[in-house]
Amino acid sequence: MYSTLIRTPRKLCVQLLFVTVIGLALAGPLNSARAAMLEEAREWFVNNTANQCRKADEIDALFSSGDIKAVTQHQIPRTDYEGKLQPDKKDTTLFEFFCDSGAYNRHNIYVLYDDGLFTQLSFAQPTIAVVYEDENSDSAVKSVSIIGFESRLTVVNPHFDPKSRTLKETGHWRGVGDASNESWWEFMGDRFVLRRYRVDASYDGEINPEHEFSWPRP
Repeated sequence: MYSTLIRTPRKLCVQLLFVTVIGLALAGPLNSARAAMLEEAREWFVNNTANQCRKADEIDALFSSGDIKAVTQHQIPRTDYEGKLQPDKKDTTLFEFFCDSGAYNRHNIYVLYDDGLFTQLSFAQPTIAVVYEDENSDSAVKSVSIIGFESRLTVVNPHFDPKSRTLKETGHWRGVGDASNESWWEFMGDRFVLRRYRVDASYDGEINPEHEFSWPRP
């Protein structure tokens, strides 16, 4: 998608990346406390993501197109580990960082900021086994089963709804989007809890997820 990357000094391009995003990511006036928090987030990103996200100069080239936000800040009402609101406690701050992208999938990471500490969050994800009728992915799907779970640090093509505290992922298995997986996590306490997982494993040109698994609240 992007054939040319602009090479600039790392320190300069990271400053440009995050300073430019201030107006995009934060609604309302940028007071000193919020500006300081964003600067801390910038420093955390530069110092902690070198082995999992793109280099800062490459990200800067992508953001110069105006298509992608480097970081978005969410204020989330605090809940306990059962999802009950705790109005007597201050909101939690969640940072959403762009990490990487490919031909048709974008990858973000999520970092919790609480009492001056940054914590990168991980996400439970099912490991699935797909069986096709003719042992060929072009044939009909015979079965989809969960054979285990894994933990991931990135979320694919994410959408976060602060009101419901729900994060959705849509991972495309190929560009036309007819085969994919979707996940829904609910933010509870200081973590995201997997609630739903849906799979469209058929390469049939149609968007028709056939298999869904759910883990509702008790």
